Amino acid sequence: MLPQKAYMETAEEFGVSVGVAHAIGKGIKELKSKDEISEYNDDRFINGVIVRCIERNKYQQLQRTLYRIRQQAGKRKLKEVTIYRKAWYYIVNGHDKRDKSKSGEILQEAR
Repeated sequence: MLPQKAYMETAEEFGVSVGVAHAIGKGIKELKSKDEISEYNDDRFINGVIVRCIERNKYQQLQRTLYRIRQQAGKRKLKEVTIYRKAWYYIVNGHDKRDKSKSGEILQEAR
């Protein structure tokens, strides 16, 4: 917990009131069934991929890869975590060179 002084300094600097965010949902200790734990782990993995891509300035590449994977899947139903796992694999291993979108070509030419 931050001291009151830190809240006041932040509020004065930004000119807004400051609040404390609380996580919504259950913690891992409160989950009971295997399905709930599996879903919790899937959400953690997806959030981790998004954060790592943002940190590495690869978020745009992630979104393009997700779109391409969903298009290739067509009518097959893939779990969201499976799509993110494939996208992360392509980004880490450099297999995402197959992206032939026009905006991708424009960005390559600009470099």
